[in-house]
Amino acid sequence: MSRLNPTKTLEQCKQFLSKAKNSFRGKYHLYTGEQLHWVQVFLRLESSVISVILPWVIFCGVYGFFVSLLYHFGVYIAFFEGDRVLTNAVLSFNVGLTLLLVFRTNTAHERFW
Repeated sequence: MSRLNPTKTLEQCKQFLSKAKNSFRGKYHLYTGEQLHWVQVFLRLESSVISVILPWVIFCGVYGFFVSLLYHFGVYIAFFEGDRVLTNAVLSFNVGLTLLLVFRTNTAHERFW
């Protein structure tokens, strides 16, 4: 029985780990031990956020389609021109929400790095 060369074995392990770290498929294999194609890994729905947000994405898409369909047929959906209070309230809300999202993203980015 021949004895394995420890340096050769160590180099093979380093080579395998370097390849695995550079690909999503390799990382998934190291984590779970399963050999899957990247599409199969992507489409796994267990413990995924896709199943939670998919109904909302469909709802918002249908709502947007409905509004554009109404606009196409001449039914305009807009604020009244004389109602400046409502327009300013919506504008203020949008600016505030935008700033909150920007600061939250910036904080998350700083924590990551």
